Amino acid sequence: MKRIVKSVLNASGLILVLPLIAWGRLGMGVFKTESLYMDGATLLSLVPGYLGVTLRRCFYWGTLAESHWDLFMGFGSFVTHAGTRFGHNVLVGAYTLIGTCRVGDHVRIGSR
Repeated sequence: MKRIVKSVLNASGLILVLPLIAWGRLGMGVFKTESLYMDGATLLSLVPGYLGVTLRRCFYWGTLAESHWDLFMGFGSFVTHAGTRFGHNVLVGAYTLIGTCRVGDHVRIGSR
């Protein structure tokens, strides 16, 4: 039951952030800049609570080189470059900035 609820929430979140994903991909694909991607990343970093975690998870799934549905990105945190890769079951604490890197499976990154 928990898996079904989480899947429905992820699907709903994906629908909500599709315009931001398209905006970010447009910038990276057509204009060869990550500034449009950063618009979505910084905007979603300010959404609080589980809604924010879900929206950030969906956005990064659609824009990063690699990201999974079990990513937890805390409030105020964002990824500065779309070339970043996240493994499975990654938790990033609040107010954390991640640059271009590869984060393996089952990694916890503390706040700040």
